[in-house]
Amino acid sequence: MRPATTAADDRSWTAWGSGDSWARVREHHDDDQIVALVSLIAMINANNRLNVIVRNPGGSYEPGMFTGLAN
Repeated sequence: MRPATTAADDRSWTAWGSGDSWARVREHHDDDQIVALVSLIAMINANNRLNVIVRNPGGSYEPGMFTGLAN
């Protein structure tokens, strides 16, 4: 899991990250897993950026806070 988290950190802070982190990820994951990892990283980064825009502090979610919206 460490190569995946290193790759996630690289992608979060730079446009491309290092080729070395991609090589380590490829040692441990197949193409489908890498696609899923990159997609997850992109979604988390987008969510974090949107939270900054709307000034939603991290950790403000409480379990069950949206249950009333389902009805």
